[in-house]
Amino acid sequence: MHSGQPDQFTPFLDRSSSPEHESISDDKNSLRGGTAQTPLQGSGRKKLELQGFLSKLLGWPAIIIAGQLMLQLAAWTFFAVVQSRGSIPLPSPAAAWVQGHVHTVTFISTQISTILAACSSFFFSWGVRQSIALHLHGSGMSLAQFASSVKLSSRSLILDPRKRKWSTLSVVLILLTGVQAAGWSSLLTPLVIFMDTPITGYEIDLSNPSLRELQTERVHECVVNSPNLPAFVVGKAESGSAAVKADLGFPASLTLLDESFNNATGFTANVDCAFQQLTPNTTPSMTFQTYNVREWDDGLQLGNISYYRLSSDCPNDERFATNLNSSEVYISMDVPNPSTLLMVACGSADGYTLIFQSSGVYRFMQTMVCTLTPEVTNTTVTYSGGIVNVTTSANGAVSDAGGPVSFSAVTTIYNMVRFAQATYSSVMGDQLEALVNAAPGQFTDANILAVTENYLRGVTEYSGSVLRACLSGLNSTFTDGVPLDLSTPVTGMVSTQTIGWAHISVITFLGLIPGTLVAILTICIVAVAIAQHARDTESETFDASDPMYLITAAAAGGLNNVIAGTEAGQLRAAEAVHLHLKNMPGRGQTLYPTVPSV
Repeated sequence: MHSGQPDQFTPFLDRSSSPEHESISDDKNSLRGGTAQTPLQGSGRKKLELQGFLSKLLGWPAIIIAGQLMLQLAAWTFFAVVQSRGSIPLPSPAAAWVQGHVHTVTFISTQISTILAACSSFFFSWGVRQSIALHLHGSGMSLAQFASSVKLSSRSLILDPRKRKWSTLSVVLILLTGVQAAGWSSLLTPLVIFMDTPITGYEIDLSNPSLRELQTERVHECVVNSPNLPAFVVGKAESGSAAVKADLGFPASLTLLDESFNNATGFTANVDCAFQQLTPNTTPSMTFQTYNVREWDDGLQLGNISYYRLSSDCPNDERFATNLNSSEVYISMDVPNPSTLLMVACGSADGYTLIFQSSGVYRFMQTMVCTLTPEVTNTTVTYSGGIVNVTTSANGAVSDAGGPVSFSAVTTIYNMVRFAQATYSSVMGDQLEALVNAAPGQFTDANILAVTENYLRGVTEYSGSVLRACLSGLNSTFTDGVPLDLSTPVTGMVSTQTIGWAHISVITFLGLIPGTLVAILTICIVAVAIAQHARDTESETFDASDPMYLITAAAAGGLNNVIAGTEAGQLRAAEAVHLHLKNMPGRGQTLYPTVPSV
């Protein structure tokens, strides 16, 4: 039995050397024929190799290379387009559908990403298998190289200390092919994005000196009468209360023209209040009078109604036909110790002085004198979630002492105090009492003055917003809108939340690298294999990943004669066996071994 083994092994050795014998025999025959074959010169040989290389590219190599290139071209083109445009939003109906079907969209995106990653892995495996076939048809390869290459084609893990390069390559390849799906998913899954669009425009410049000279009837209507419209009566008290609450750190909002503002509507004012004892002879002067109301016809006294009048002989701004230096109110005496809060205003081109006189539960106000100078400032406004947030800049404030803005503010405050007073209480007085009571320290002089100052500042801001809205309305003060010479430019940004793809992050960029490396590795393996075997004759394909095909080809080629067993030592001894692939008559494709010479 033992003596028969060499006889069986010898024919396979003869087969492995037969091509060389055939080549030598052909050369001898050509010499016998009297004509020597002239070798191809350098340029002709290179041309022939190039033609062979290009011809072999057709078929499976072209499909593999084109497939990998198309995948990478699609990925990086989409990446570049999103990066260059900043964002790609979905159409509104599609965005609404995606937002309502988040799990479905995630599932679809994951499946598409998995398919694309599987295509890349398939092209890699196909390229490795075809490269194995080219090497086996040509110069062949060792059994160790063949086994490792087959494992790589199926992306299996190689853990062999003696094959560190193959082991490292298999680990890297498994990681690269494994994370491709995650990279595609991070690229393709639509997310919530925010699109910022710059906007520019113009609005009326309330600090423009030319506005003071427009003493037309329409300007007078906005300055004097617009704050008294029913739509703004309630808002005046709300604005003052909101300003104080904001200063105390409490949340507060107010409504203006159907918009909800957080704490304030913009603008600002310098307000300075102090307690003073005033008489008809002081500067400013103050006169407080009380009368019992009598029946107009017979002069009978109505004992339950009194008439209060507060006045001052301080100068009144005569540019507007409104008398602000006197105020009166009817009080019901049915309530013991009725509470009142009255105010008069003294004004000129230099500014305004407000005089408050209180009684009843509002006695904490005493007699208070406040100076008021509205200012026009730059503001930053944020419209979000139905709430308008206004941030007033402390820089660039322009004083408007004696201008339309100032007079509108004083008129607004005057009418607010007047309309807030009922027959035995005042809405403004009740608010001030509650706010002072909420302040740390409660009814101290400092708290009372600070609360009043912030309250008046809030109402002043509100009046400025009302004035601006009135002057800016079409067919109102200006028939064709605000003239450019009375306008100031405004800039802003519209931030829109939608669904789509935005500026891609570094994570997404890194997620595309594995797929790119797999594509480069695939193309290199295919190109090198074709270049090395460009002059080989065409051969049938050989699928090394098919176990049935592989076992049949190995058995037909006699591999059982050189592999003693599957133990570790026997396998290591067989690794040096060189394998070739050849079509044998009657057997088809066979894997036959050759033992390397010592």
